[in-house]
Amino acid sequence: MARKPASDDAQAVEVYEGRGNPSPAFRPVISAFPRIRTAKDARKAYGRIIAAFTRGELAGDDAKTLAYLLAGFLQSCTAAEIEERIEALERIKK
Repeated sequence: MARKPASDDAQAVEVYEGRGNPSPAFRPVISAFPRIRTAKDARKAYGRIIAAFTRGELAGDDAKTLAYLLAGFLQSCTAAEIEERIEALERIKK
């Protein structure tokens, strides 16, 4: 268990006692986030992020980070799909 910080560090005491907002690196984000394997999964995750944010369950910075990660995932999905289509066209051409 963590030791209680020195009383002269008011912010650390608030975080320790559960009254403060800890660093983003230590905040839990969403407890039951779905496994994302497809673009459809990513769309569902976007919906969960928006819903959690609007209910006040997810901080704006956390929502922004998750949306950024999902955008990268979707770009990868798009690139993979384009690559598959090009390969299919090249097989037909031969």
